[in-house]
Amino acid sequence: MRKVIYAQAASVAAGAIGLALAPSATAAVWTANQDAVFVTFCEGNGLHDADGPAAEAWVGREIADDLVSGVDPNDESYYIYSNTNNTITQDDADTIVRAAGVAYLGW
Repeated sequence: MRKVIYAQAASVAAGAIGLALAPSATAAVWTANQDAVFVTFCEGNGLHDADGPAAEAWVGREIADDLVSGVDPNDESYYIYSNTNNTITQDDADTIVRAAGVAYLGW
């Protein structure tokens, strides 16, 4: 099983893309069950955060916040890929964004 470190993806996702959008009037409320779905989806695809499941869940929540704010999933994925260290591929970034969509947004 490959190990991909994507902790940096959350800070990247929350960075420039998040700053480019106006803040939402209502904050999203994510649940532990959604976190578990995100972590399971990622880990089932061989993607792991070196800092553990809580950090993985934080990544998912940050990505979901961007998506709820109107960021296009393809743009989110490319931004994560191009601004995360070289342990992540474009396919990995696509999987992470898809996992956030499934877990938090019900795709």
